[in-house]
Amino acid sequence: MLSFDKSAKLFEAASASVAGGVSSNVRYGEWPPLFFARAEGPRLHDVDGNVLIDYVLGNGPAILGHAAAAVIADAVTLLSNNWQDAGCTPSGGACTAALNTTTGSLLNPINLGGQTVPATTPNRIAISSYYRVAVAGGKNIAFNNTAQNPEFSYGMDGGVHNFLRFIEDWGGPASAGAQQQLFYKGSIVSLYWSYYATGPFKCCNLVYNPPNRQYTFDNLFTVPQNLPPGTPMFRNVDNLTYRQNQIARTN
Repeated sequence: MLSFDKSAKLFEAASASVAGGVSSNVRYGEWPPLFFARAEGPRLHDVDGNVLIDYVLGNGPAILGHAAAAVIADAVTLLSNNWQDAGCTPSGGACTAALNTTTGSLLNPINLGGQTVPATTPNRIAISSYYRVAVAGGKNIAFNNTAQNPEFSYGMDGGVHNFLRFIEDWGGPASAGAQQQLFYKGSIVSLYWSYYATGPFKCCNLVYNPPNRQYTFDNLFTVPQNLPPGTPMFRNVDNLTYRQNQIARTN
């Protein structure tokens, strides 16, 4: 039997300061309105110690708590919500038997259309997507290419804006009529040279057409308690002074 005694007491206290005791009439519909202490993914922990499943995850995850997540990998490629390994893609219209065997995002690994709006790369048309995750990964070793062959950026590591990698055409579907956006909130850390993803950086028409990058740092990561599990920790020791022991050894 679940108990909500603490929620009831908090509701009584809140009613003295806020009209109705809650910030919306939706929360007022149940008695007592529940008060949550923290959230982890889909699970909500209320002040009475009950663990509940949130089946409406989109309604206020920011006020329910922070569930940190992280990806640590050799290299990280971000895919849009339009990516589908095989079969008809969401932007492919009616999915017929013929389309299901001749389509899929794994086809056409080369960006044939260049940087155009709308996108023209078959099967790899990206749509605006959202990511909230910390990323620690590797990057390529840069090398000199004074001849700028085959193009000017061949030999560089791609820069911080290409640390998160892409393999889609973000020019977007014709119905969108605009370059698609990647909304990323988190923290990106370069820790090492990539061991597997060692191919040279290729810009910008051969592999992908980049999105309009909307990158922001997640300020919650400034608090150590909010860092994702497995976050590497570094400590800097400053030697401010020293003392020498002048007592002679006897052994």
